[in-house]
Amino acid sequence: MPRREVGHDAVRSGATATQIDGPFARKWYRAFPDEGITAGVQSVIDDDHVYLGTLRGVVHAIDADGGNDVWTRNLGAPLLHTCAVGDGHVFVGAGDGKLYALSAAGLPSGSKIMNRSNACCRRRGMR
Repeated sequence: MPRREVGHDAVRSGATATQIDGPFARKWYRAFPDEGITAGVQSVIDDDHVYLGTLRGVVHAIDADGGNDVWTRNLGAPLLHTCAVGDGHVFVGAGDGKLYALSAAGLPSGSKIMNRSNACCRRRGMR
């Protein structure tokens, strides 16, 4: 299943040529009062899960049908950007300057697979 974002596409154009007809109804609602979400962070949907990172450093994998956490992973640093999802992984950059790759399913879910420091990437000429 392709990745879906609030804003329609990867460039967040917010536009689609497809006509979308209502009526619409809210399926579920989640608030994160003790964690906070920065304005630039959007949820990402892949298969049956919604992925979201918070200012407390927690990545939430949320059941798209019911709105409950399937798993969470605390990375210990604020998550200031939208997660990326693909090939069974959740990728997220954190305020500690590291890029994390988490298992979206399997290992058990939410297991940290790797983290890379931005300093490592700068030394190799990557940004």
